[in-house]
Amino acid sequence: MNERRAPYILGLVRDGMGQGGIDEGLKLSKGLRIGSIEMPAGAGDVWLENSVRYSTPIGAGGSDVVGQSLASGSWASVNLLSIVWDTDDCLDFARSYSQMVINTDGVYSIFGYGLFAANATGVRGIGLLKNGSIPGSSVMIAAQNMAALSVAQHIAVNATWQFDEGDTLELQAYQSSSGALNLDFSLFSAVRMV
Repeated sequence: MNERRAPYILGLVRDGMGQGGIDEGLKLSKGLRIGSIEMPAGAGDVWLENSVRYSTPIGAGGSDVVGQSLASGSWASVNLLSIVWDTDDCLDFARSYSQMVINTDGVYSIFGYGLFAANATGVRGIGLLKNGSIPGSSVMIAAQNMAALSVAQHIAVNATWQFDEGDTLELQAYQSSSGALNLDFSLFSAVRMV
């Protein structure tokens, strides 16, 4: 008996309408249940034509590859100079280079990253602000002591927060090297999960 066995989906295809599907077929030896459709093992073929869909994520991401000079001893807003992606008009550089405006209510996964230039003294930090402050009692800051190192530092922070339409989100950076220090690269994104 020559059966097709597929431990993985064999291929997703995407047509011009943005639909997804299984290209080569799929055999599941222990049955299948998707929502209200249930097929026990060995019950025959099940067709899920036009049932599997994907959606475009809501949110935005921006970056700065040019770099930004940071004064020592205070938090500063990170300016983004490039929109990497934006499906909800969250980033508007005519309004602000540092703030992302949430235009769709929901729970968002937020990611911030900074690459600090090498320096042997002080602390580096990356933080997130919602509507200009840290929400509740949760401190969303990643910091590291650099006193014994003289190499570039990669620091990332992430959070999951609830947002209402019009809320703002901002990436902040901190360093305490006793002089100006460059944030050589930064990346900032927010993706709606629900």
